[in-house]
Amino acid sequence: MTSHPATCSIAIAVLLAAAPALATPAPPPTRWSIVNLGDLPGGSNQSLGHAINELGHVVGGSGTAGLGGAFLWQPGWTHLQDLGNLPHPVHSSYARDINDAGQVVGNGADYETNRAFLWQSDTGMIDLGDLPGGTRRSDAYGINAAGHVVGNSIATSGIRAFIWRPGSGMVDLGDLPGGTDYSEARKINNRDQVVGTSGGTGGNRAFIWSATTGMVSLGLTDCPSEAFDINDVGQVVGYCGQRAFRWSPGAGVAYLSAIQNSWFSLAHAINNGGQVVGTSYVGSEDRAFLWQADGSVVDLSQIEEVRAAGWTALWSAEDINEKGQITGWGYYGTVLRAFVLTPEPQVPVPEPGTWALMLLGLALVGRQTMRRRAG
Repeated sequence: MTSHPATCSIAIAVLLAAAPALATPAPPPTRWSIVNLGDLPGGSNQSLGHAINELGHVVGGSGTAGLGGAFLWQPGWTHLQDLGNLPHPVHSSYARDINDAGQVVGNGADYETNRAFLWQSDTGMIDLGDLPGGTRRSDAYGINAAGHVVGNSIATSGIRAFIWRPGSGMVDLGDLPGGTDYSEARKINNRDQVVGTSGGTGGNRAFIWSATTGMVSLGLTDCPSEAFDINDVGQVVGYCGQRAFRWSPGAGVAYLSAIQNSWFSLAHAINNGGQVVGTSYVGSEDRAFLWQADGSVVDLSQIEEVRAAGWTALWSAEDINEKGQITGWGYYGTVLRAFVLTPEPQVPVPEPGTWALMLLGLALVGRQTMRRRAG
């Protein structure tokens, strides 16, 4: 029997055509897991997650027998760690950020004072003080890998953004021209760039600060604006008017698409991959969202695994790390609880058409081999 090399060549061509599809299969749909972080004992049965580091450690606040308590949570823990309070008369605390070294910043308060703190496992809470001329009122919002802290403090000239560094203490970052002696620093990246809001000409304006440029407006002059976070690429997120924005060096501002039917949105955090989390307001409801770099938006409350785990709604997404883990708060049944939402790694599966092409090619090759043997 005569062999047919042309048929064999066609079969090989089919296999080669299928190979690229096998090498680059369509990405699988994202699957998620969610953890209810619980609350501190003796309190109001509530907790709020505010920041997450690259180890998945979360800090925030939870009701205690006092007014409230800063907490730390780590993966595998079945309870929250109470970080305590500053010395009397301060009797409540709230944690706002954590770096990968486990340093935590936030504020402690009583009815008359508000104090920025730095917490470390070996020292506990340290009062960061306030700017000269202050009246015992300061807040800490962000900390970077070097342990540099940013926030705001009352000073002689008003409320001012500050940067605090070990060994040198607080430094006043000033405010924008034409302002009202008001500024607040919200976050600092690992390049010591700081973002926040300042009184400026025409109202509050989002700013970026560095040691070389000083405080500079992001140029959002058509609406009141505030910057909440900056990644190590220098991208900034926040809100202007009623819209969440992302500002990029060289490209300027881009307004982010929002959850359908939302009338107000805030972008709270951005990771180095450009993923953004925040809150949208739909009617009278708060809805946590994830904005992807391709422009798509995920309503986190509608994720199948979130609903199946007993969550009624996720209200606010406050922070996201480089792994895509998100923390914030929402309603677990009828109680307000902090959460960690984690995207689960998926194994790409080739599309059905790819398998069909491959099997067809193998069948043709096998048939041709049998014919040759029979001949």
